[in-house]
Amino acid sequence: MDRPIYRTLESFSNLVILNLLWILMCLPIITIFPATIAMFGVIRQWINKEDDRGLTRSFFLLFKQNFRHGLLLGVIILLFGTLVAVNFSLALQLENPLKMIYVVFLSFLSLLYTFTCIYLFPLLVNYKDNWKNLLKNALLLSIIHLPITVICIITLFFGTILIVFIPLTFIIVFSLTAYVIYYLCSKSFDKVKFVHQLP
Repeated sequence: MDRPIYRTLESFSNLVILNLLWILMCLPIITIFPATIAMFGVIRQWINKEDDRGLTRSFFLLFKQNFRHGLLLGVIILLFGTLVAVNFSLALQLENPLKMIYVVFLSFLSLLYTFTCIYLFPLLVNYKDNWKNLLKNALLLSIIHLPITVICIITLFFGTILIVFIPLTFIIVFSLTAYVIYYLCSKSFDKVKFVHQLP
């Protein structure tokens, strides 16, 4: 009885610590993407049973290794997301017959954007490739494995609901949500042949 309870408490405490490390490193705002890559990298180590450096050390090592790469991808993702959001807002204000076409197109683009973001971080910590291929493969995987993508989006939705209605869950909800998303996405990685897996 003691062993399962101990493992449960250990897993819970590790998720809390990882969650707090992520929040701490996200405070400068511009470091959100490197911090998120580091969080997913630690989760990858847990699932693959490769956590031999310790949680905190692994997190900061991954943060340092992926800092520049994370910033670049962060800029690309934010710029594209902002561009879509601005155009969507402008399309809603149009007063011509083409309004509905613009709204439908931008809604579809927003959906593909969300799909890509779901798979992007799990891919980043599993495969070594340039950012163009990572974005392309994230989109392809999200479409090919649509049921997993939908479950991941639902997971994100419930994570957001938890924070809104039970603010205290902020101590664990980010790392727990990332864990579930990585676990789900990793199920499709065995079928990936177009990128190079990290050792």
